[in-house]
Amino acid sequence: MKSILEKFANENIDHGLNFTEKKLNYESTIKTIRDCEEKLLSMLEGEQKELMIKYSEARFEANAILDVETFIHGYRLGVLMTMEVFMDKKNSV
Repeated sequence: MKSILEKFANENIDHGLNFTEKKLNYESTIKTIRDCEEKLLSMLEGEQKELMIKYSEARFEANAILDVETFIHGYRLGVLMTMEVFMDKKNSV
């Protein structure tokens, strides 16, 4: 069996949404967002509609950037915790 690091290095780890019960809530929330956005866009015309589309796209991009930064920060934090465990000689087993 390959180690977790080998799997990670070879991109064989799916770090996406791996939850069951919460997935249903997530999908329901996404559907609500889409439905509301469609209704709002149908009420708007011209410049207002373009502004709403631009707003939605910018929010999506901001969330994507935040997701990546959150993942990177969490990974770094985990590495720092691991380093501390191995470097703390006075409390070693």
